[in-house]
Amino acid sequence: MNEKSMSVHHEDVSTNNHLIAAMTQAEAVIQYLTIKGVSVKGVILHDCKPVIPIEHHTLCEQLLKRLRRIISPLAKTHGVVLSKGHS
Repeated sequence: MNEKSMSVHHEDVSTNNHLIAAMTQAEAVIQYLTIKGVSVKGVILHDCKPVIPIEHHTLCEQLLKRLRRIISPLAKTHGVVLSKGHS
């Protein structure tokens, strides 16, 4: 095996490891969401990071409120206006 083909093989292994790690992470999040009663629509990988679309749930509102409380002081400091998002 020449140096170039070894490099390509190494990249494939690295990508596979990242995909496996992403799916393992997604599995843990899906289990948590399922326990909380949230319906998961599926899993999408974007740049080896899991994106998990879910059905709207009261947990969404709770998380958004918590996030706004954290971000709001920072946004005001930097002149950013927070919107309510999608209905």
